[in-house]
Amino acid sequence: MPFRVQDFLADQIDASVTREIVYAGADETPKYAAINALGSAPANDVEHKWFHQGAQDYLTQIDNGGTAYDASTTTLVVDDSSVFKVGDIVNADASSERMRVSSIPNGTSIVVQRGIGGSTAAASSVANNAVLRAIGLAAGEGSGKPTARHAVPTRHTNYTQIFKRRIEMTGTAQALGLNTEDERARQRMFAMQELTREIERTINFGVKANNLTDADGNTVRAMGGLYQFITSNVFDPSGALTKDIIRSWARDVFATGSTTKLMFTGGVVLEQLEGLYEGQIRYQPGATAFGMRLGLLEVGGGQLQIVSDRSLNGAYERDALVVDPAQVRMRPIPGREMQLVQNVQDPGEDRVSDMWMGEFTLEYGAEPTHARLENVQDAA
Repeated sequence: MPFRVQDFLADQIDASVTREIVYAGADETPKYAAINALGSAPANDVEHKWFHQGAQDYLTQIDNGGTAYDASTTTLVVDDSSVFKVGDIVNADASSERMRVSSIPNGTSIVVQRGIGGSTAAASSVANNAVLRAIGLAAGEGSGKPTARHAVPTRHTNYTQIFKRRIEMTGTAQALGLNTEDERARQRMFAMQELTREIERTINFGVKANNLTDADGNTVRAMGGLYQFITSNVFDPSGALTKDIIRSWARDVFATGSTTKLMFTGGVVLEQLEGLYEGQIRYQPGATAFGMRLGLLEVGGGQLQIVSDRSLNGAYERDALVVDPAQVRMRPIPGREMQLVQNVQDPGEDRVSDMWMGEFTLEYGAEPTHARLENVQDAA
């Protein structure tokens, strides 16, 4: 779902309200701001678990192992016969020949009736690596129940991580207000902004781990980030971007999930996109989406909401991360949402101390709905 558009003014930001502080710093922490905007739900454990059920596959390929299949061959070895049911009509993409599945002897073979419906049986239909496409079941009149297909949901997990940042002032400094009219409020704001930068880096580069301890022997858990989580839709163009490359990549980006996705871009990627699509990336003057200036680009299959991402700098300025906003959610431990804990100084100390603290993880949903572009080279 697209983000709603809203403006935030400086005098609307209250140092004690974490969400508004996050929005105010969204230029530096865009992913954290966006995920906050999408809402949250409680984590089910310190190892938060979720499942997703993707669309069932309907494509497979011939795997004849060198055997010469021809127009009369009816027993076909394929990569995966589970994409079919007995009675399915099948399209052979290479020739548009139609077949009907008569039986499925095992997990890698099918028996078919060739050339149905006036289509022509052809050797090219069943050449090695030729694609077979399940269209759907054609059941017999008065027939019984069809064979079932069962897809096992994919299980994912992420660990909650405890984030903390402390501020401290001597009693004298607090009494005199040496630096600003309200130095304690300023320190709180500054500490929260620093902490959100840490969280943003964790969203990018965090690693999932629960086998750590601190100096006192306490258990330490770490949250996995996008670079660790996104593994299937990773594309290296091996050069500069072109419109043909973007169109091809966009087909994979929008093959599953929402038709509007967020694209967080490093500097090199953004420069090339703005050069390729000069005048076609639409910015909304004077408006921000939860603190972020979005550029809208229509590409094959959907819309990319482009965000300049300062956290993708240095070695990562040539990368972009595409996130499906319908899939990601903040998952805090109940009662441990990001909050300001006041007066954590020890009794009798001549100082005041506050601490920002939160314990949460990120649920990334269905991994194939996200994508990563990496190592984009400078244009010639």
